Amino acid sequence: MIAWTIPRHVAEVLNAEFGTRFAGRPPEQIDLTITVERAAQFQAIACHASQSTRNRVLWRRLELLGNTEHLRYLRYGPGLTSRQLPEKS
Repeated sequence: MIAWTIPRHVAEVLNAEFGTRFAGRPPEQIDLTITVERAAQFQAIACHASQSTRNRVLWRRLELLGNTEHLRYLRYGPGLTSRQLPEKS
C-alpha cells in the first residue's frame, strides 16, 4: 500500500505560514518522488472551485512542491491494522 506524504521542509513552511499541523516526513521516510503534470490537477481543482478557490494552503503547498509528489510505502506488521502503522525502519 502506498500513501501520499509531504517532505518535512514543506510541512514546516506551511505550518509557519498558516498555523497548520502538517507532519512532514524526513527524506529517509520518503520512498518515491515522482514528477507530475500539474495542469491536469489544476483542471480537476477548477471543477471544485467552491472547495478550493479560497484554500491558500492548497495553493501554497502546490507552489512549494512544484512538479513533484512524494509517496511512502505503508508497512504492516503482525497484528497491525492500517490505523496502527509503524514508522519506517
